Amino acid sequence: SDSAPSFAAIAGQSATVGALFTLNVSSYASGSPTPALTLVSSTANGAEYSFAGGTLSFTPGAAGGFAVVFRASNTLGVAGAGGHRA
Repeated sequence: SDSAPSFAAIAGQSATVGALFTLNVSSYASGSPTPALTLVSSTANGAEYSFAGGTLSFTPGAAGGFAVVFRASNTLGVAGAGGHRA
């Protein structure tokens, strides 16, 4: 049956400076019809990350903590989730 989108909790993640880190955000989202996923905001340098096909790709250029916010939406509603990379 149809259901509004929701996210499972996204635990804090860790990455290495200069190394590619990926996070399959779609694996944390649920809903029917399948929700569309978007990256709403990030505190990381925009040149260091991309979001496509439900996957965040990030190559940190410096040490530190970075926060990201994602949105899932379908015809029944909208859900938001955040993640943190240290």
